[in-house]
Order: sequence, then structure tokens, then C-alpha cells
Amino acid sequence: MRCIHCSEKAVFETPPLCKSHFSEYFERTVLRTINDFKLIRKGENLAVASSGGKDSNVLLFVLKKLGFKVTALAINEGIGGYRSLLLDSLRKFCLQQEIPLKIYDFREEYGFGTDDIAGHGGVCRRCGTLRRRLINIKAASFDVIATGHNLDDELQSLMMNIVKNNHEVAARIGPSSGVFNSQEAARYGFTRRVKPLFFLSEKEVVIYALLNRIPMINASCPYSSSSMRRHLKIPISRMEDESPGIKRRIIRGFMKISGPLKKSYGSSRPNRCVICGQPSKSRICSACRIASEIEEKLANSH
Repeated sequence: MRCIHCSEKAVFETPPLCKSHFSEYFERTVLRTINDFKLIRKGENLAVASSGGKDSNVLLFVLKKLGFKVTALAINEGIGGYRSLLLDSLRKFCLQQEIPLKIYDFREEYGFGTDDIAGHGGVCRRCGTLRRRLINIKAASFDVIATGHNLDDELQSLMMNIVKNNHEVAARIGPSSGVFNSQEAARYGFTRRVKPLFFLSEKEVVIYALLNRIPMINASCPYSSSSMRRHLKIPISRMEDESPGIKRRIIRGFMKISGPLKKSYGSSRPNRCVICGQPSKSRICSACRIASEIEEKLANSH
């Protein structure tokens, strides 16, 4: 199969594109998403939430290539044999690409790691809540923080929240996260979060990484097997195989009706947590409640 733009061998099938034209398509899609949705402006102080995985590595690489000044911001949740492997790879990658890297540790910030709470239920939910709070705190000095969520990630999130009947969380889905505009987000204590890979599939991210020799560590979080996201991945991929393009059609269809959802849930002003000062729907935020519960359980177990 040959590239539709030249006579070179195609590395991608839908549409057939060679190495050079696929990379151009990928980078053009990222830039169009940034410009169409006003995600990032030249000169803004930009952080990329980096795990050391393929998505955030690709995002770091592309944003730097497009001329944005980026800093990698990583969280060590304390998952033995997994996070350390990814962070070692991330350090090498950032050094090679001359990208500043900042790493923050659960144990230094909270006094415990994810492995310490593994026997206390709800690991993914607790870890995710604590990680998001820490990222928001450490990203406060940046204008915007970009995450490596791709089309598959967003569709899985949409399906999860439909199944759970959680419209408030579903309302946050989009190239720009959350239900507040940029001025409101800053006023309420949020660092604006954006997703430049929003319209690119996981398959496209993998191909771009391979073509540009971006490191991809084949490692899965040992706690992810219990997550609903993982169980949704296979049927969603099967749907795409049987009806190519359906993932993009579902997401674009949702975006056409997401405006009223964002307006509805963005009308209420968040409070400030009385403990940490971060935005919260209640007097004490979820992260502080979780941290307090874990500290108590760990103290009682000794």
C-alpha cells in the first residue's frame, strides 16, 4: 500500500500515509485542536502531566516540536516495580529532549504511598483523587497543564460515566477539561487543564511514538485490573474494528450536546477546603478526607 500523497510505502492505513505524511497529519491535528479550542497560547507557562508512558511522552515531544516551552510534571504515587520504572525512563527522555522535569512524591506529600493503601479498598479512586489534587497544587505556578488523554481515553471516560449515571463528571469531558472557562478556573483555584491529543486515537499515538523513537514502556499499573476503564477498552476497540470511525463520531456527537451540561454544572461556585485550601464542593475536599481516613487506618494497623 502506498501513501495517498506520494509514492512512499504507507505506515498507516486509514488513510494510507507514509512516515513523513503521517507525522505531519498527527502534528497538524494537535495544532488544530490547540488553535480551534484555544487550549494554549504562545508564551504561556506550560506544564505537561507526565507519567513516563507513551501518551505523555508523545505530548511532550510534539508540543516542544511545535514551539511550545514545556516542563514535565510527574507524580510518584509509590507503586513498587511500576512507577519507578516509568520515572527512570522519563528522566532519560527529558534529559535527551532538554525538557525540565519536576517529580513530586506521595510519601513526601502525604506520608504514605499507593502500595501502603492497597489493602484498604478503592485503590484506583483514592490514588486518582490524591494524584489530581497534588498535580493541581504543584501546577499552580503554571498558566496551563496539558494531559496526554487521547480519543480512546476520553471515550472510555464518557462510557464509564454514562454507566454510572454521573452526568457531572461527564460534563468535564472535552479538549479543555472541566466546566469553567479559563477566567473562572483561575479565580476558583484550578490550573486550566487541556488535552491536545483529544482527537487522536491510541493507535495513532503508538504509531507516532514508534516512528519518532519515543520511548514506550510496556508496563501496566498492578491495580488497574480492577478498573472499569480496563473492562470497557476491549468492546470499544471491537466497535471501531466493525465500524471504523465510530469512536470519533461518538465523541463529536457528545460534544454537540455537552454545552448545556457544562453550563448546568458550571453555574455553582466551588468552595475552598478548610484544610488544604483547594477547590471543593464541600467544606473538606475528597483528597483531605481520603488522606485522613488512610492515616487513621494505617495508624490502627500498627
